[in-house]
Amino acid sequence: MAIGKDWSLTALSPLVKVGAKGGTVKQDTKPVHTLTAKVSGTSKTGPSTKDVLASLEKELSWKHLARPGTRTTSAPAVLWQNEFDGKAQSAAYVGHHTVTADYRYTCGKTTAKGRVVTWAQQSTHSGGINCLEPRTDQIDTGEDSDVLAEQAIAERCAKNSPARKAA
Repeated sequence: MAIGKDWSLTALSPLVKVGAKGGTVKQDTKPVHTLTAKVSGTSKTGPSTKDVLASLEKELSWKHLARPGTRTTSAPAVLWQNEFDGKAQSAAYVGHHTVTADYRYTCGKTTAKGRVVTWAQQSTHSGGINCLEPRTDQIDTGEDSDVLAEQAIAERCAKNSPARKAA
């Protein structure tokens, strides 16, 4: 089974500007990229969807993969709260740890091939960005989920903002 894992940005809040005196910002996220869980290649003579997902969960040591037809828009919106000491341009984001896996199932003379697109429902990640801060101040945790902050910065911050400038 060939497996690819990544983080996918699925919800963002609008950009909120905070004045020079700072303040507290509360932001609701809205869906921006909708994912739909899918399993292809299953049949009466091949593996069942349940068997394919169970095998993938075992391979990944993950539980609760999204079942086919589940959409990321069905996840609850995230209310993000952040406090700023001064001027800011803030946005909140949500992402899912996604998995794409190609599989091959052989039983006797029957071979089935398929693909799974899903995510771990318990591994949703949320955070906030500030377009007026350098990217390196926001994305240096070494976490895999840093890619979500990168995606949020690319979608919400102006090209000439400190967050979009190269380090």
